[in-house]
Amino acid sequence: MKLKNKILIATIVLDLVFIVVFNLCFFLIAGTIHTESTWVAYAFIHVSYLSLILIPLLKTKTMGSHIYQMTYYVVGVIYFIASFIANIVFLCLELIDIVPSITTNAVLFGLYLILFITFYIFNEKSAEQERIDHKEARVVKNYAGRIARLIEVVEDRDVKRQLQNIHDEIHSLPSQEALGTRTYDIKIDNAIDELMLAVSEQNNDEIVKLCKKIHLLLIERDAYRKEEY
Repeated sequence: MKLKNKILIATIVLDLVFIVVFNLCFFLIAGTIHTESTWVAYAFIHVSYLSLILIPLLKTKTMGSHIYQMTYYVVGVIYFIASFIANIVFLCLELIDIVPSITTNAVLFGLYLILFITFYIFNEKSAEQERIDHKEARVVKNYAGRIARLIEVVEDRDVKRQLQNIHDEIHSLPSQEALGTRTYDIKIDNAIDELMLAVSEQNNDEIVKLCKKIHLLLIERDAYRKEEY
């Protein structure tokens, strides 16, 4: 059996321990005849526990995914503890009136949902920005690497300086990317392809011309990005 499957089985067994132990204690000690208020408390203890053990299903594929899940766990644990303590009190009291139990659990569950959804929206936005930044970093690294290789093979000082300026400009690109910059990225990528061809042909005039073209494209790209943000 694969390690992943073993861990999954162990996790499921661990999750079931509380439910099994709690239900054994509940029915063996208190029996099966209870007030409606008690059954509401019993149900919400399970709801709060399920809300905690189902958190691993919310996976975010980013470098900071463990941090995002930790915020869900913090909210889930706080809700479970608050719900468990409050409902244990209701289980002990065996109230005839169902209103206090429902009201308390509705408030706790409502606060939990508000906090959970708030963190979920924030984390998803952060994760999306992280994915964009990672993509931008790869784009910048690709451009800079290609220009750096051209600098190494060019001998003319003026041309080398032009290429170095473009290399520095690319390295200074902001880490944020707007959706529409993809159009400029394609143009810059094509211009660098042309630049590589001009360097291979030792066409210095064309190299200078393309450096200016890339310079203008980088300016336009940055201006567009600023408008988007």
